Amino acid sequence: MASKYLSHFGRLTFPGVQCVTRRQANNNSDPAQTGPSFQAEVPELNGVAGQNVAHTFRAQTTYCLQMVQWSCRCPIGWGKCYHSESSSQILKIIDRIWESHPDSCPSFLAYNDACNLLRHSINQDANSPWIYYTKLIVDIWHYIGHQTNDILCYVWCNPALTNGSQPDLISVCVDDNGRTHTTRTFNTETAKQLNAWLNSYETQLRQMSDVDYNFSVHVLMLLYKQLVDRRVEKKKEGLSEEFWDMVESTD
Repeated sequence: MASKYLSHFGRLTFPGVQCVTRRQANNNSDPAQTGPSFQAEVPELNGVAGQNVAHTFRAQTTYCLQMVQWSCRCPIGWGKCYHSESSSQILKIIDRIWESHPDSCPSFLAYNDACNLLRHSINQDANSPWIYYTKLIVDIWHYIGHQTNDILCYVWCNPALTNGSQPDLISVCVDDNGRTHTTRTFNTETAKQLNAWLNSYETQLRQMSDVDYNFSVHVLMLLYKQLVDRRVEKKKEGLSEEFWDMVESTD
């Protein structure tokens, strides 16, 4: 049954289906048959119809690759969402990343659906550290499409509140003419740049087994981290030795 299945569906692609339907149309003598058709059935197994037999002859694909990074674009960790990008899966990913060092949780975490992630965290565990120690905010691009009457989203996940309650996210700058402006301190869209960089490897990653996929993605993250480190060093924007001395003395 496995051999029969793989012979029919193992290399099934859209061009392959087109080829089969064209061949069927050329060989079909029924003038009433105008639309494409594709019939490929596997034999029954122990009296059960082939299409009703549960099997794992073809590996399932993941819904998306979820990445977590610092505001400087340096990757922290990643995880896979299998069926959808649900809040429960996102929470499991960030829990796993910071499981070994909960004291290093970020003060802010930007995510396109942070308001629903916050709701899910509260419903799952009212004492979750993601509620008390990290402020979940919606990134700027996706916040535009959120509902204005969502009080939780506006009050707790707003990335640019101008009432002075978020001095770490909104700063006041003075231009050359002496006028004051409020500006966003962080670019919450840096993850899009990492996503665009990874897109060039999508074709290769699609054909890999789960083990090869995990290893390759991890290596790609390490390579991207090296690119970010070199960029930071070139611009001389790295943290000073005094900062690291202060961190070591605090530890």
